[in-house]
Amino acid sequence: MSLKDMAKTINMEIVFSLEKIHRLLNSKKKGLAKKFGLTPGQVDVLRFVGSKDQKTVPHVARRLGVSRQNIQVIVNKLMKKELAFTITNPDHKLSSFIALTEKGVNVSVALSDHEREIFEKLFEGVNIGEKTLLLRVLNNIQ
Repeated sequence: MSLKDMAKTINMEIVFSLEKIHRLLNSKKKGLAKKFGLTPGQVDVLRFVGSKDQKTVPHVARRLGVSRQNIQVIVNKLMKKELAFTITNPDHKLSSFIALTEKGVNVSVALSDHEREIFEKLFEGVNIGEKTLLLRVLNNIQ
């Protein structure tokens, strides 16, 4: 087998492995979301907004790789569930900051705890050096 053919085979195996992990994580996220009465998209937004720094809808959309409109719909639903609210952005009147209510923070923390358990199982047996290398490689192929 030539080096070029070997590279093609390895590329395909990498893609298959990434797809398998993606399906596994999606399945876990759907189950977790359902447990909290949320959609997977709402879980993603809660997780990201719950981290440090103030976030706007465009910022969240860029980070999650979806449209601003999609994020705005999700934020509106989170607001109806009393999990989020908006704060005026002094630098941009049309793009408010998204914040979590106390209830939203509690749900976000509970989600994080559950996700941590999932991630620990997923990366069981993978040392920190391998994780660091994997992250660097994944960032290079984006």
